[in-house]
Amino acid sequence: SVRPPSKRGKRPSRKSRITAGVLRALMGLADVRDGGTHRAAVAVFHASTLFGLRPCEWASATWADDTKRVLVIANAKTASRVMEHGPFAGRLWVRGNGSVRRLVLTEQGIAAGVRDVVDDVLEAERQWPWQAHRFSLYHAFRSVVREASKRGEIPARLARLTIYSGRHQFASDAKKAMDVASGEVAAAMGHSAVRTAVTSYGRRANGGSFTPVARPDAASIAAVRDLRLRPALSGSAAPPPSVTPGSSPSR
Repeated sequence: SVRPPSKRGKRPSRKSRITAGVLRALMGLADVRDGGTHRAAVAVFHASTLFGLRPCEWASATWADDTKRVLVIANAKTASRVMEHGPFAGRLWVRGNGSVRRLVLTEQGIAAGVRDVVDDVLEAERQWPWQAHRFSLYHAFRSVVREASKRGEIPARLARLTIYSGRHQFASDAKKAMDVASGEVAAAMGHSAVRTAVTSYGRRANGGSFTPVARPDAASIAAVRDLRLRPALSGSAAPPPSVTPGSSPSR
């Protein structure tokens, strides 16, 4: 008899991973391009691949102190308010695992020189602020990717890479090396719910490209909630400021 086709789809290919070789190829091409936007764009991509930050979050990222062991990030998507209308009226809607999250460098990360990666992207942010130059940075990165693909320096499957793809690779690597159920992955990515990274980001099968160079601290993990909606406490103080109108769903 003929075996029916699988409903699970194709197994993710390792060729779609962002590897150290891909990073080297993109950085090499960016270094020979005219203009600083190419180097800045690849610096953001490189750092986001290793640390999982949203590109816009590097604007607020800073070292906790001069030892450069803890990276403090202001979560770009955070909100907490009691919902006033609809079927969830009276419930507290929480977005993000607090206003900030902290990533503690691992000994392996320190030995690998990731402090320099962070310093490079922070310098790139000072010269080419993401908020003001995000479109230029996006297009500069895409031009580097196209050139790398044309030269055969990166797999054809990666020809559509964007700067945000680095965050997806981080999610894949984190799912493979961190404890998803405890909220460690969610905390590293600034999510309030464990399920967000599981359902909306890179697959675990594509992980393994990079060993985590930093992990969230205990307070960041404790701020993760399995459910985005939970009953509001009666008699509680006035809710924090509401989410900015028109903002996109948390990711």
